[in-house]
This record gives sequence, C-alpha cells and structure tokens, in this order.
Amino acid sequence: MTAILGKEIVDKDYRKKRIRIAFNPRKKIFEVTNTAIEKNKEWILYISKVFFRF
Repeated sequence: MTAILGKEIVDKDYRKKRIRIAFNPRKKIFEVTNTAIEKNKEWILYISKVFFRF
C-alpha cells in the first residue's frame, strides 16, 4: 500500500525509505524497481504516479 501511495516506510534500522514498484503495461507485470528497470522506457517507474499526481 505504501508503494501505491508513494509513502515512506521505516526499516528495521529506523531509516526512512520508499518501496518503489514499477509496472510494465505491455507485459502486464509489476517488479521492484532496480537499475535495469530504471533504464528501460517500457516501465512506469513509480506506480504511485499512476494513481496520484505530485
């Protein structure tokens, strides 16, 4: 839910970070965002942008 809303979480070391989930509309799959996905224009890098505008 935090990935959809674009919110931060607190990890076990009390550091704030975002969970970044990407979506590939052609393949209809979700993946955790990584460097390879960031370079591939087929992916929507932050699914929160689909649901909410910043």
